[in-house]
Amino acid sequence: MVCAAMAVAAGAAAQFGSRGGLGYVEPNVEYDGRFVFSRLRYLSNSAWNHDYPRGDRHLERIVAEVTHVPTRTDGSNVFRLDDPELFKHPIAYLSEPGYWNMSDEEAESLRAYLLKGGFLWVDDMWGSRQWEVWAAEVSQMFPPHEFPIEDVPLTDPVFRTQFEVHEMPQIPSIVYWRGSGGGTSEQGADSAVPVFRAIRDRGG
Repeated sequence: MVCAAMAVAAGAAAQFGSRGGLGYVEPNVEYDGRFVFSRLRYLSNSAWNHDYPRGDRHLERIVAEVTHVPTRTDGSNVFRLDDPELFKHPIAYLSEPGYWNMSDEEAESLRAYLLKGGFLWVDDMWGSRQWEVWAAEVSQMFPPHEFPIEDVPLTDPVFRTQFEVHEMPQIPSIVYWRGSGGGTSEQGADSAVPVFRAIRDRGG
């Protein structure tokens, strides 16, 4: 699996609120072999930074507490889509891909990263319009006839690797949840059911 996307459902970090604009980026941490949360930054707008950097730190602390993976919790990374430093990190995160677009150079570099074994986690897109934007952009890297996007059922091994996952709750932003009186679908009927989808490499 080279890419996993949570469509019409926000990720767990989405409860912390946003910080900063297009130009707000903390210095990356020096690579030392430990896991570091690595976020991708696209320049078309500032949607990439949703919950940055608090969500990043929060996830690092969770990884450090519930796994044996050596993890840094004193900082995180933000990389351009074509940054060669990304190749040192096995997992990358992309927020709100319903608002991004890639250049040909970025698509080529990100494809190379993923085919060399990198994994891209994508989440926080709501409704059919945002999904269509994401699918169109990712097709630049992985033509659908060669690398189809597929639904991932809860019976897939990915849901049993660390913990047994039996359901996929929908997690909206805290602002929406409070304003709607506890609702979870930010786009109404168009995002009522959370979906987990993936693009797999030839090895599965």
